[in-house]
Amino acid sequence: GRPHCTGLPRGRPGCRGRCAGGGSRGVGADPRSPQPAGHGRRSWPCDGTTVTARPEAGDAVATLAVDRRVFVGDDDYSGLIFFNTYRRWMSEGDQQLFAVLGHPVWEDLADGWGAPVVHSELDCHVAARSGDELVQEVVLREARRTSFSTTHTFSRDGQILATGTNVRVWVELATMAPRTAPPWTRSASPPRRS
Repeated sequence: GRPHCTGLPRGRPGCRGRCAGGGSRGVGADPRSPQPAGHGRRSWPCDGTTVTARPEAGDAVATLAVDRRVFVGDDDYSGLIFFNTYRRWMSEGDQQLFAVLGHPVWEDLADGWGAPVVHSELDCHVAARSGDELVQEVVLREARRTSFSTTHTFSRDGQILATGTNVRVWVELATMAPRTAPPWTRSASPPRRS
């Protein structure tokens, strides 16, 4: 349950928490404590992102919290957040979660494979406006043979404003043929219900 932080360059805006030095330590964590399991492909010092385990769903569930601000340009002519801003943040949140888990998307692409979105849902419940500060929670769920999903919850002061889901399929980029999901996606997600 202790928060951990890796994967984003120092000074990246829009993230919470602090990491010191060159490791992936949690906010307030003892710098002598070992790295969390599943981390280690690459880690960077960062000011920001927190990833925590959800005890109610088992320690393997990866959850990422990212602070967001609605800027002018993220809204439409009415001054309300444009729905595609949430979709952009969902894509960014997925990439940040991968980086936090030690598997940055840009490295996967360089290796010739990726996980494009094949299905996406978004429900807007309460309006957000320019200047609002939101928290995005990203949760890795349902790792299957070739696919996985992430859920996204956007809130302001504890009130849920929007919820969404991305379903991604692992593919070889040269052929776009599905490939078996890497083991770390299964170990980082909750056990499937029978």
